[in-house]
Amino acid sequence: RSAIPSGCKAMMRVDAADGTVGKKLSALEDMLKIGSPEESGIDFRESIYLFVSVDGSFGLCAKVSDEDRLCDILLKNTAEQGPKRQGCHFFVLNGNIVVGCTSSSVLAMGPVMPVAQGEKYNRMTRFLLQDEDKSMIESPMMNKLESIDGGMAIVAQADALPEKFAGVFALGLPKGTELSQCIVSANVRFSEDMLLIDAEPMSFNTNVDKALKASYDVF
Repeated sequence: RSAIPSGCKAMMRVDAADGTVGKKLSALEDMLKIGSPEESGIDFRESIYLFVSVDGSFGLCAKVSDEDRLCDILLKNTAEQGPKRQGCHFFVLNGNIVVGCTSSSVLAMGPVMPVAQGEKYNRMTRFLLQDEDKSMIESPMMNKLESIDGGMAIVAQADALPEKFAGVFALGLPKGTELSQCIVSANVRFSEDMLLIDAEPMSFNTNVDKALKASYDVF
């Protein structure tokens, strides 16, 4: 988790060890082209985190169980090898997803245009090596995310959501308050082939939180 950059606008926690979730991980496996999770070098016993960074990049962060195996699999599955910086190995998937890994974490971010990949290597190196107090670990958003029960959970600023969704949750937002003050928290679960999302608005600002909850109760 310490590799997740600070200031994220949205985060999702996926507990791969949860039986109802583990069977639905094909999208993550396809994104990293890792094949069988058990042989991937990623520790699927630990939570996987998806996020939207402050610059709008999409990202994934997971715990590594075997760095050498993960690097081998990435290379075998069409990843282009990038540089090695301060002990961090980098790869590029599909020409626009940068993947960096260490012995403890793997971080994927994108899309990244080729001309911007050099700077992304620098930034991701900092993320992979940063102390916990520089990451999202101690943030209110992470604390809220970890407090939500279930195999999958989402916490997002309303301004990171599609406009139609954001408008519904921000109905009670006091006039003049920035949309980013409205936080949407959700438990996500599968029921047969359906994805069910139980979401509600909140805010880390006490007064805004009261206004949002009062409006939400009415509607």
